[in-house]
Amino acid sequence: NNCDIEFGGSSNNPAKFEFMTNPYSETTGNIINQSNYIFINGTDAGSANFIGQDVLMVSNRSGNQTGTMTATRSRVYHNGAAGGANVANVKVGEFIFDGDAELATNVSVLDVVSGIRGTGSITNNYGVRVRAATDTSTGAIANNYGVYIDSQTAGGTLNYALYSAGSANYFSGNVGIGSLTPAVALDVAGTARVLASDEGAATATNSSTAYTIPDLSRNVRRITLNGNTTLTLPTIGTLATDQAFTLTVRVVQDATGSRTLAWAGNGNTIKWDTGTAGAPAAGIGETTIYQFLIIGGETTWYASMVWREN
Repeated sequence: NNCDIEFGGSSNNPAKFEFMTNPYSETTGNIINQSNYIFINGTDAGSANFIGQDVLMVSNRSGNQTGTMTATRSRVYHNGAAGGANVANVKVGEFIFDGDAELATNVSVLDVVSGIRGTGSITNNYGVRVRAATDTSTGAIANNYGVYIDSQTAGGTLNYALYSAGSANYFSGNVGIGSLTPAVALDVAGTARVLASDEGAATATNSSTAYTIPDLSRNVRRITLNGNTTLTLPTIGTLATDQAFTLTVRVVQDATGSRTLAWAGNGNTIKWDTGTAGAPAAGIGETTIYQFLIIGGETTWYASMVWREN
């Protein structure tokens, strides 16, 4: 092993304290560059805080800084020849807690706190931020995981792989539960248990003489008949064969009333339970509700008038 200690420097080359280990021949065991140990002995109780390593970086500059302040940075470079010298596992950081005998109530292997002191301001405060992986070589990343959590089974009472104690949670992309390739905002492969739910109802719109329901983004549509109207159902697009879509349409007569209503399937057939579409309530401001169902891979809307104001 070689050990280099270097001090000195300038504004562009600050003082450096370096340990360098060159394990050219070692092939087994643990090759450790730097180890810090604290042995806490004795039987006395106390309230001291024991810190294995403390890194503090202080900036006293008054001018604006466009660079990045990094207190601790760990990097791993593997320079093995192409086609050989593979490394089975690479870990840039590893945090391990091993306990014996009587232990504390709470153990945090990684405890992150961020915030602000003084009168300044922070635009975006990230407790933990995982940046996108990069691949600037001719190699390839087969499977990329921003955060991967193994199955948690050590708890005798509760086991949570992920636990949020409160606040809102935001996901920009699709979320899969039991599905590795979620196709919609929430894709559940299995049985979902929902004690109560709210369906999305679109903002009320006027029908004019023709109106096409634009998409499948809402299950409830509210339409005011302000003309003798043809309502066209939405296109189904890529609805899978194991999926179905239900649509509720509430139509209301305007201040004139007696508006007529016809339906169009937008390339699909509409099959009414009574053979024909029921006419809407004709009185001023009166309401009629229709329901539709279509199954992916099929070309038929199953339809019925479920409520009409007398």
